Amino acid sequence: MRQFRCFSGDPESVSRGFAIGIFYGLTPTVGVQTLLVLTSCLILRGNFPMAFTATWVSNPLTLVPLYWMFENIGSLFISGSILSPDTAVAWPILQLITSGTR
Repeated sequence: MRQFRCFSGDPESVSRGFAIGIFYGLTPTVGVQTLLVLTSCLILRGNFPMAFTATWVSNPLTLVPLYWMFENIGSLFISGSILSPDTAVAWPILQLITSGTR
């Protein structure tokens, strides 16, 4: 990872890492974010610690608003709700939020 400058502290590498982290932090890739961030940092020579830290924009406090936005954007392209009945039972707050969008 050092030869790819993934731990470099120069401003260019740090800003690339930040951009990579924000990009993946705002996408619904919660289960594989770290793998995607690591791969992108290797390819684009971004700072991995900065990228990893920037993915925390999708922390639990912002997860519900992000998934509400993903639901609304997805419903523009796909008719109906993408939330399964099981999800609605497990996450009643999501059902409450998305019920007023139709």
